[in-house]
Amino acid sequence: MRQKSQSKEDAKLRTALGNMRYAACTAEDIAFLRSRIAGRGSNKVHLTDPNFRNVSIITAWNAQKDRINQIGSQRFARDTGQSLVDFYSVDRLDSDNDKDNKRKKKRKSSGKKARHHLSLLEKQVMWDADPCTSGHISGKLSLCIGLPIMIRHNDATELCITKGQEGIVRGWNSYTGPDGRKCLDTLFVELLSPPQEVNIPGLPPNMVPISKSTNTISCMMPNDEEIPIQRTQVEVLPNFSMTDYASQGKTREYNVVDLGNCRSHQSYYTCLSRSASAAGTVILQGFDTKKITNGINGYLRQEFRELELLSKITELKYQNQLPEEVSGLLRNTLIRNYQIWRGRNVDLDDVHPALKLGADEQILKPQENNALWDEEKNYKLSVSNVIKPNKLKNLKSKYDSYANRQDLTSNDIEVVHKKVRVTGTAEDVANPRGLIWDGENYSCSYDALFTVLYALWQNSPNRWTVHMSTYSDYLKQLCNNFALVQGRNISLEEARNQVRYNLHNNDRVSFPMGEENTYISLLMSKMFGEQVYGHTTLRCRRCNYLQEDVALYLGALTTLHGNSNIQYTNGRTVSEALKLRMDSVTRKKCRVCRLNGVSSFLLAESAIEITPNLISLGIEDIDIVPSLEIKLQTNDGLSTLTLCGIIYGGGAHFVSRIIDRSGTVWFHDGISTGSRCRKEQTVDLLSDLEWLSYYEDKRLLYCIYQSTRIYY
Repeated sequence: MRQKSQSKEDAKLRTALGNMRYAACTAEDIAFLRSRIAGRGSNKVHLTDPNFRNVSIITAWNAQKDRINQIGSQRFARDTGQSLVDFYSVDRLDSDNDKDNKRKKKRKSSGKKARHHLSLLEKQVMWDADPCTSGHISGKLSLCIGLPIMIRHNDATELCITKGQEGIVRGWNSYTGPDGRKCLDTLFVELLSPPQEVNIPGLPPNMVPISKSTNTISCMMPNDEEIPIQRTQVEVLPNFSMTDYASQGKTREYNVVDLGNCRSHQSYYTCLSRSASAAGTVILQGFDTKKITNGINGYLRQEFRELELLSKITELKYQNQLPEEVSGLLRNTLIRNYQIWRGRNVDLDDVHPALKLGADEQILKPQENNALWDEEKNYKLSVSNVIKPNKLKNLKSKYDSYANRQDLTSNDIEVVHKKVRVTGTAEDVANPRGLIWDGENYSCSYDALFTVLYALWQNSPNRWTVHMSTYSDYLKQLCNNFALVQGRNISLEEARNQVRYNLHNNDRVSFPMGEENTYISLLMSKMFGEQVYGHTTLRCRRCNYLQEDVALYLGALTTLHGNSNIQYTNGRTVSEALKLRMDSVTRKKCRVCRLNGVSSFLLAESAIEITPNLISLGIEDIDIVPSLEIKLQTNDGLSTLTLCGIIYGGGAHFVSRIIDRSGTVWFHDGISTGSRCRKEQTVDLLSDLEWLSYYEDKRLLYCIYQSTRIYY
C-alpha cells in the first residue's frame, strides 16, 4: 500500500492493516472496516459514486470473478452504446495425452468407434464454460472498444506486456476460424499506468499488440470428464473483477473488495492493502471477523519474529554496530548468536505486540543436529542431494548415467519376487523425509506429491510397489526408484528427477524444465493413470428409466467439484461430498416422465466393482473439509480408506501434508522444510479438521486416501 495522504481515516486504515497481518484486529479496527461497507444510509459508502464505475472488484474465487466479468462486459457495452463481439478459440484434441486412450476404451466397450477430434457440441460446451475451468484461457472472448482487460501471460516484459498488467481494448485483427467462427489474431491494447512508457513505431504511446498463442490445457466437462486440448486464443480477460492473488503488487486509488469468501487473514490483508486511501476503499458486504481477530499460529508467529530479528541484524551490520561473535552463514545460527548477545532485551520495543515473547516462552531455539544448524552438513546436503543442471542436456546425461548402470536400472528391479531391503534408520520412518526444492528447474508440484507417496510407500514397500505399479508406468518407475533410495544408491531428489525427465521427454509442454511450474493436475493424471474402480449411473425413481451416459467414473484420480446438479454447502466434508456424488438425488429431471407431464428427479446410483487401495480426490470450486476416513460400498463389502496425504496450491507454489498411521500430521514445503517434514499435531476421528482445509494462503487441491486392508 502506497498512501498518498494521511487523514484520520487513512491512519485508521493503516493501523487496521498492521494488526491484520497478525490476525490481531481490535474492536476499533472492526468498527472502522464496517464503516467502509457499501450501503444506502447517509453515513455509508455509495457504489453509485462515479469514481467506482468500472473499477475491478477484488474477490477470492475465480468462479465469482468470471461471473462478474461477464456481467460487467454486458453492462459496459450497454453504457457505451456498443455490442459485444464474440471471438472464439480454436480448440483441437490433444491426441498425445493418455486421457484420449481412456475415451477410446470407453467407446470400444460400448461398440462405438473411437473418435480423434472434438465434436461441435463439445466445442460449444468448452466455449460457453467459464475461463476458470480451462486454465484461465477463455473459450469465448466478448470484447468491444474501450473495454477494460487484464493480460494473463508474460509475452514481452520489456514492453510491459506482463501477466496482471491492466489495459483498455483499442482495436483488433480477426479471421474466420475452422468452425466458421470469428477468431482473434491480434488485439491492440492501451496499457494503463505501465512501469515505463512504451513506444512502438506506428502505434500511439503505451499501445501494444497482443498476438494469439497456443497452450495445452485441460477442460472440465459437465459430466466431470477432463479433456486435454490445444487452445489457440489471445490470453486476456475482461477486468471487471480480479482475484486477491492477481491483485498482489497493485496500488489502487479506488479499491472495491468482496471479503465474503476470503479464506484467511492473509487474503483479507491482500485485498485491503491495495488501497491508496481509506476514502477510496469500499467493502461490498459483511465479513467474518474471526479470521482477522483470532491470532496466528505459533509457526507463523515465529517466522515473523525471526524476520524482525534478521531485519534488525541487517540494520546493525550496516551501521557497524555488531560484534564479531554475532555471525553465521545459516539463518538459525546467526539468529541464535544475536539472541545470546542481546539476552532478554532481544524482544524489541518496536515489534508488534502479537509477536512479543511471553514470560514463559523460550528465547533461544534448541539446537538440532541437522543441516539447518550445521554449516558442513548443509553444504554436503546441497552438493549431494540436489541436482542443479545448467541445461537440460546436463540432466539428460545425468539420467543416462543411471540408466546405463544395469544394477541400478528401475526396470530391472523385480520387486515382486525379491523383497526390498530397508536400510533407513528409525528416525527416517518416525520423521518423514521430504524432497528439496530445485530452484533452477522448479519442482514444487513433484515435491508435494512424491513426498506423500514416499511416506506411504515406506509403510509397506513391497506391497505398495506391487499395487502402485498397476496405475501407470511413471508410478511404477517411482516405486522402483524409492527402492534405490532405501538402498542408499541414489538420493530422493535423483529419484524424482529420473521420473521428471521421462515425463518431460514425452511431453515437453505439459512438463517443462527451467523456471516454469508444472500443473499439479497434469502430474496427478500421469502418475495415477486411468485406473477405474466403478461408476455412477442416473436412474429415475418413478419409472426406472436408466440414463445411458455415465454420471461419474470413480477412479484412482477422481475430481469433486461444484455443479448445477448437486448442491454443495460450505464446510461439507470430503466424505459427505463423495457420498453425494455417488448416491444421491440430483437436480436432473427424467425426460421420460417429463414427456408424460410428470416431474421426477434422477437418482445417482454407484457400482464399485474393484475395491480400491489408493484414491486421490481432487477438490475444485468448493469449500470443503477433509475427512480422516471415507467408506465405499463395493462388491466385496464395505471398504474403509484413511487420509494419508493432502496437497495445497496457491501463489504459484505447492506444498503438502502427510498424515501417518498414528494420526500425526506432518507438513512439507520443499523450500522451507527441505529434506524433512515438520510435525504439526495429532488428529483422530473426533478432531476438528477445518484447519486442514488450507495452509496459510494456499487452498486444498487433493486429498489422498489409502486402504486400511493393505497392511493386513
